[in-house]
Amino acid sequence: MFTESTVNQTREPGGWPENSIDDGDGISMSKFIIAMRLAGFILRRITRKIFKTSLPKIPGLNQWKDVGIPMRDGIRLLANIYLPDEPGNYPVIMSMTPYGKDQQPERYEIFKIFGIDVGTIDTSDLAIFEGPDPAFWVKRGYAVIHANARGMWNSEGMAYVFDKQNGLDYYDLIEWAAGQPWSNGKVGLNGVSYLAWSQWMAASLQPPHLTAICPWEGFTDMYRDAVYHGGIREIGLIGQLTSKRFSHYNRKYGLIDDLLKTSARHPLDDEYWQNKCPDLTKITVPALVCASWSDQGLHTRGSFEGYKQIGSEHKWLYTHGRRKWETYYGNDALEWQETFFNCFLKGENNDMHSRPTVRLEVRTAYYTSLIRYTDQWPLSQIVHQKLFLHAPGGDLLDTFPQQEGYVRYAAMGKKGANRAAFTHVFKEDTELTGGMNLHLWVSAEDSNDMDLFVVVKKLDSQGKEVYFSGYNGGSRDVVAKGWLRVSHRELDPSRSTVEMPYHRHKHLLKITPNEIVPVQVEIWPSSTFFEKGSALQLIVMGQEPIEYNTLKHENRMNRGFHRVYSGGRFASYLLIPRHPTDESAIRALADRFVAAFNAGDIDGMMKNYVPGKELFVFDVVPRDQHAGADTYRRDWEEFFAVFKGTPKISISELAITVEGNLGFSHSIQRVTGIDKQGHPVDRLVRVTDGYRKIAGTWLIALEHISVPVDLKTGRIATH
Repeated sequence: MFTESTVNQTREPGGWPENSIDDGDGISMSKFIIAMRLAGFILRRITRKIFKTSLPKIPGLNQWKDVGIPMRDGIRLLANIYLPDEPGNYPVIMSMTPYGKDQQPERYEIFKIFGIDVGTIDTSDLAIFEGPDPAFWVKRGYAVIHANARGMWNSEGMAYVFDKQNGLDYYDLIEWAAGQPWSNGKVGLNGVSYLAWSQWMAASLQPPHLTAICPWEGFTDMYRDAVYHGGIREIGLIGQLTSKRFSHYNRKYGLIDDLLKTSARHPLDDEYWQNKCPDLTKITVPALVCASWSDQGLHTRGSFEGYKQIGSEHKWLYTHGRRKWETYYGNDALEWQETFFNCFLKGENNDMHSRPTVRLEVRTAYYTSLIRYTDQWPLSQIVHQKLFLHAPGGDLLDTFPQQEGYVRYAAMGKKGANRAAFTHVFKEDTELTGGMNLHLWVSAEDSNDMDLFVVVKKLDSQGKEVYFSGYNGGSRDVVAKGWLRVSHRELDPSRSTVEMPYHRHKHLLKITPNEIVPVQVEIWPSSTFFEKGSALQLIVMGQEPIEYNTLKHENRMNRGFHRVYSGGRFASYLLIPRHPTDESAIRALADRFVAAFNAGDIDGMMKNYVPGKELFVFDVVPRDQHAGADTYRRDWEEFFAVFKGTPKISISELAITVEGNLGFSHSIQRVTGIDKQGHPVDRLVRVTDGYRKIAGTWLIALEHISVPVDLKTGRIATH
């Protein structure tokens, strides 16, 4: 199962928005057609209610509707419970939703009406929005509970929006379900977006009978992940949630928080936002976490941070770069979910524990990806490379340019020079996997603040943009995105990493017109393969680079012109997470070996060899054959003991061949130094190494050391 494979669906990019970097095509069908489709959809809903048309019964499934489940303060949450029709004790899969347990999305037809390509979604009529499908899970021996969140729809109590109260309610739901006669006492949580965020919150409170969670694409830091991107307020999605999704609160009790209005009163990361953040370090239950490269602007950042920060001993990360709902209900994702829950809720002895912990989907183009498996996130083999901005040429250079320059663009211009663009052409196949950190020197000519919108794009060898599946079903999206309001540039050094600057968002650091300041822009994680000759393009703007139907930012800071500086005094660069190719990884191994050798660091040298008895080394003389790493280590200790001081080594003529998880190399190595008797040593040896890739890391498994011989004279070659 765990071999490199390819996801390649031959669907042409389509759907809405169909847009370019500046100009959205807008809605790709007429308003009349949309209105007709919407009217038909609403008419079907009304007809169902008038004639009280029930959803078709599914064989083998019993349903209890509107079960009142008591909370600790006496109010009741209303839930639907789905059980196999055979008596028994079943593990429970649960979701808590503000979107309505009885509001089945009809395979997301409402989105298709507006031209959003959600892909192929195959569910029963019982599947709620972004939640598990009872028909799938009940047939596999599970009880399923869908509960309306506090105060939403027909649940009692004041409605809370993204609040710790949601976690307390979920806690009570879990414990209630575990004590039912049809339950085996083990409860798992499952769902997307809000239904994922609420899992993080509940799991952080550690309910005793919570056994496993499956948060499928859900933010964990509402301020940074969803509402204030880099300090710039998002009003599109939040506005829709407030006006449509959260408008179905129980009028008998009321709504605690109008998210759109309240968020405007909390522009900094204060207690209001902290109350919406789960303590991820307190999550210890097994977790199957999904994170996508395509949901930049909503769930990408928080999903990866959730996986990184939770304290679970058993956790897996499922990544993808496609449509979230189509993927969530797709066969591969369901197989992962079922295997995961079977393992921890049923105690099934399946292959879950032997699976690599990270499924990595590396995108090459729209719906085309390479899949491989690893056991780390972030990837341990990543090399962080600086690509320096060169304003005069619009380039991203491997070396720092001495020539100073700047690009000037209209901060709010719709046409013409309304961006700064920089391009880097790759000279070899290159994979970038992880977050990017954009270091810039910037100024505003006419303002005391700046909003920076950043996108990273892929261009093919002809300079044509390569599109990817993106936000909310878009099919002409970019590699990755980042945002920053310059007055929010203050960093928290204790939480910042090389590839991820962490901004405090506690104070405003205003600038003066024409003041040049350094900033770091967090660009959200992505995984993209760039073929030799293709290019990475970095674009910096003062406004939305792409028009979306819901992702919209409130721009109030930009006026006049911005400047981006490079070269000389201004070290502006994009730090990219370069995953080494197999050959470059082996060359890096050789570099590490040389560095350790020249430092006399035998421990560092031995880290490049397979551990234990699987290593075999043979030298010129048969008595110097070594079976196992311990034996070879002792040989190195004896070798260094011969020298006065530390000898030095250099490697030349390194030739590498790789096939799958095996590799070989040939090289000439020169050793120099002074022996204990004071005699100079200068010798050449010929080394043949055999490599194995183990858990994504290349290690030496076989080594043959010989002496170069001049065949004409029969003499041993020396330098």
